[in-house]
Amino acid sequence: MAWQADLEKKSKALTTDQVNAALYRHIAPKKPVVVAAGDFAAKPAGAGGE
Repeated sequence: MAWQADLEKKSKALTTDQVNAALYRHIAPKKPVVVAAGDFAAKPAGAGGE
């Protein structure tokens, strides 16, 4: 429990600039990737164990 409380305390102490800097270190905003996952095939009514 102490670990969780310490993590929450540290997270709440972060500034917007610190969070943005971390995001930009790990995410390339000029190279977005869109991912779609799932079963996109249309199923007839009553099919699929509904």
